[in-house]
Amino acid sequence: MGQGKTVDRLTGFWHRAPDSTRRRWAGLWSFVVLGLLIATLIIAGQTRGMPPAIPDPNFPGADGLIVFALGVVPLLAVGWLLTNRATANPYGWLWLLLALVVASQQFIQVLASFLLGRSQLAGEIRIAVPGPDGYVIGTGESFPVVQWLGLVGDYLWATGILVLGLLLLMFPDGRLPSPRWRWVVRILAWGFAGLMALGWIGGGISGTVPVRRPTGLFAPDSIGDRVFLFVFDGVVVLSLLLGLLAGAIALIVRFRRSGGIERQQIKWVMFAGLLYAPTIFWDAPGIWDAVVETTATAAVPVAVALAVTRYRLYEIDRILSRTVAYGLLIALLASIYLVGVFLLQALLPGQSDLVVAATTLAVAALFNPVRVRVLAVVDRRFNRARYNAEQVVNGFSDRLRNEVNIDLVTSDVGAVVGRVLQPDRLSLWIRD
Repeated sequence: MGQGKTVDRLTGFWHRAPDSTRRRWAGLWSFVVLGLLIATLIIAGQTRGMPPAIPDPNFPGADGLIVFALGVVPLLAVGWLLTNRATANPYGWLWLLLALVVASQQFIQVLASFLLGRSQLAGEIRIAVPGPDGYVIGTGESFPVVQWLGLVGDYLWATGILVLGLLLLMFPDGRLPSPRWRWVVRILAWGFAGLMALGWIGGGISGTVPVRRPTGLFAPDSIGDRVFLFVFDGVVVLSLLLGLLAGAIALIVRFRRSGGIERQQIKWVMFAGLLYAPTIFWDAPGIWDAVVETTATAAVPVAVALAVTRYRLYEIDRILSRTVAYGLLIALLASIYLVGVFLLQALLPGQSDLVVAATTLAVAALFNPVRVRVLAVVDRRFNRARYNAEQVVNGFSDRLRNEVNIDLVTSDVGAVVGRVLQPDRLSLWIRD
């Protein structure tokens, strides 16, 4: 009870503070994030050309670290934008907190890479046996600072998962969908608290830097160490990830129950999430992996900014329909091309150049008619408002050709404009 009163007092104090004070805090927070970003870029630049500190495919090189570091910019931008639009709403502050967490974790990873690279050049680093999936894990015992950096980075990872879950739960108005969703907040909070506690007393390998944590109570690969890792990974980390999944489910529930503006807002975020999801399972070669993942990740805060500010809100239907349409178009034309090449090569063996040229010309000729047909089908399903508007306007044009009664034309114009554009007021001026 006392804890609830304390939270209420802090919330009341925050709401009573003037907007100018909250904006100054947002500006200070933003400067801290920018400072971490600049420091990260400087240190990462110093590691370019050095051999990798640890030959682990999950531990990016200097160029990858630079690209990943730039991913904090859209997080900071949307946080600063939302906190300045509604300074008392917690939603923008959650984005600023996420920007701070991501910038801090990237700074730690870059600093650890720099320190490990120096120790490797000095011949001090010791490499342990191959880790899971054949990746090599550094013990870090010759450089304890890196072990502590890995532990702090894991704490930041847990904080980021907690904030992401809250961002999903509270989109777009900064409130839970209903009080019944408080259980998700509790799961996230208990998972976060458990990770903070067990991460300190347990051992294991850091997820931020592939070295052993410095505060383990159990010897590596002992029974106690294995039991701890089972509890840590199977209970604590899983509870955090389940809380994050529940936040995504809450967004889907909001979408099913919503309508109008809120439905369009959620569409933007869900579309950005669909762009990001494939990057989890697909790794591009070299530096392109960092470029693709950072670009896809940046789509989420950009979508949130567009949705909350309602800038071009209703264009999401057109974007969705065009994405689906051109994806289907590419798949259809690629299938026609491959089938055409296969069949023509069977009919005309030894004429590979002629086959490729003929198939290419056929696909080029089919492009426009197939595109028109696919767009019409997809608009009917995914962009129904535009399809219905076109049908209404086409029907009105057909009637207008045969209509001479000015009163009927006037009423038809009012009906068509009302259905298509749905204005608050409508006035019609007819020139004699």
